[in-house]
Amino acid sequence: MKRRFESCWKKTNQKLHEVISLTNWCIKFKESYHKTTKELQRREKFEAETDAAVEAFRKQLSTRFEKELKQRNEFNADVIKYLPSMFHELLERSPVKYEVYPVKKPLRKAVPEEAEEDLFADLHFENLLPKSSGSEIKKESVFKPRTTSV
Repeated sequence: MKRRFESCWKKTNQKLHEVISLTNWCIKFKESYHKTTKELQRREKFEAETDAAVEAFRKQLSTRFEKELKQRNEFNADVIKYLPSMFHELLERSPVKYEVYPVKKPLRKAVPEEAEEDLFADLHFENLLPKSSGSEIKKESVFKPRTTSV
């Protein structure tokens, strides 16, 4: 009888370990999901801020280019006709125009609309576990059979 009890206890303990392991996995999955949605939102914010900074820089470059081009054209209109032709090519060159663009086009809207809802709000895996100090249950905390003398 004692052997049968120990055998049943061992099987029950193994099943309990499986349940605890799966429950811990579900808790970690839920935590990871929430961390991932926050991280994707942070990345979207970074991209939006970077896009705004790049757009401001593009406008600044464009303004500088247009201003320089206008100044060169005004100078040439007043002066170039009095200079030898060897200076014409040099003075008629346009300023260097720079363009800023992304090297790799980012994926827009990393978090799908349906994922923005809390999909796991109604799931409380934590309630399935015995109370412990941490979010993860360790196998050592599972009850061990008492050895009784017969």
